[in-house]
This record gives sequence, structure tokens and C-alpha cells, in this order.
Amino acid sequence: CIESEVLSQTVADYCRTHPEYLDTVYLANITSHKFMPKVHPTEALFLLNLCIHHESDKHQSSEDDENVAKDLSLRSRCVEATKNWKVAFGSSVLSNKRKRSRHNDVYSSISFPLKVELFEAALVSANIEYENITEEKDILLEKNVHLQKEIDELSARLVTQSLESKDEIITLKEEML
Repeated sequence: CIESEVLSQTVADYCRTHPEYLDTVYLANITSHKFMPKVHPTEALFLLNLCIHHESDKHQSSEDDENVAKDLSLRSRCVEATKNWKVAFGSSVLSNKRKRSRHNDVYSSISFPLKVELFEAALVSANIEYENITEEKDILLEKNVHLQKEIDELSARLVTQSLESKDEIITLKEEML
């Protein structure tokens, strides 16, 4: 599906440079789930805006089974891509310094209900990442405790051997005198 994400970047670049060719049918055709099952997170907001503006999902759903169309619509693929929230939202909402950028312009033009949907998907994804990181941290802490016990045991053994060696050296010195 990496090829699909690269295709979505190419399609987005084309749409940016040739907006005069875009209409509902054309956009639905060039973003069809058959060719582009996944959308790259960097293009999710842009393609989502195009989808809403041109109502391309309405054309797509007329050609597909309605249940299939909803799951494979450009809108749902774009929402899915925003689960990679660090990439999808970039500086548009995550940065303290919101520079004026095309990414920010795209985000600001999205309706509030859709923003809620996007953030819900991103929040669920971020929560899963957090749980995975917490799990990994707990495993590493447990390994760290185990390794610390091993280090303590080895240190104690080394001290014991060192003391035994010291005692042997003292005994040898005494015998030599």
C-alpha cells in the first residue's frame, strides 16, 4: 500500500497544479479506491477538502455498493490516514508556531464537525501509541530490574573473589616470611 500512498501524493500534486481540470467525476476517477486504497497522511487534509468541495464521494457511491462505498470512500480513506496524526496534521494544529502554510490553510477550511471526526480518529490512534509505549516501558523497566539484580550478584561475587584473593595473597606473604 506504500505505492498507493505515493500515488495519492502524485494525485494531490496534480490537483494542486491543474485545478481547472477537476470536477466531481474526474476527481472520483483519479482517487478511486481501486487504484488508491490508501492516502498518504501528508495529503489527507488536502484530498479531503477536494472530496468535500467536489462531492466526489457521491459519484463514487453511485458506482459501488453503498456499504462498500462508505468504507472505501475518499473521505473515509482520508480520515483513516489522519490516524498518523503527527504527519497528517503537521504544523497545522500541533505546532505552537502556526506559520502560514498551505497545510494550515487546508486545515482551517475544514468544517468543525469534520475536524471533530478527524481528531477523534487521531486521538484513538495516539491513545493506542501511548498504550504501546507504556507497555514497552514496563517491559524495559522489568528487564532493567532483572539486569540490576544480575549486576548486584556479579558485583557481590567479584567482591567475594577479590577478598578471597586478598586473603590468599596475605597467607602467601605470611608463609614467605
